[in-house]
Amino acid sequence: MRDWRKFLIDKLLLFAGALVFIALGICSFLLAEKHHVPKEFVFAAGIGLGFIWVVGRHFRSKLRHPTFLIFFLLWVATHTAGSVLVLFTFNLIVLLEFTVAELAIGYVVAYLLLG
Repeated sequence: MRDWRKFLIDKLLLFAGALVFIALGICSFLLAEKHHVPKEFVFAAGIGLGFIWVVGRHFRSKLRHPTFLIFFLLWVATHTAGSVLVLFTFNLIVLLEFTVAELAIGYVVAYLLLG
């Protein structure tokens, strides 16, 4: 009985989180439209924030080192600019291939430079 309730609560929280994510996305594009901000900037901000959340969580212990912080900021800028450029130039399949290659290279460089 307890496992069934936990499963149901997990699914409801996952659904609620998805609704909040959708609402934030819609509101950010509506706010950008109101203030005449190009939609590409909103999309790039979403890509950058997602990157920071995924990769930053993995390297949390190294975020206090200045050298890693500089490397991480450059990596975020490269990832965001490259992703937007590839997406608007090519298609989603090429974006996925680019992202896998870019993240693999970034992780290798991060481990080689910073241990």
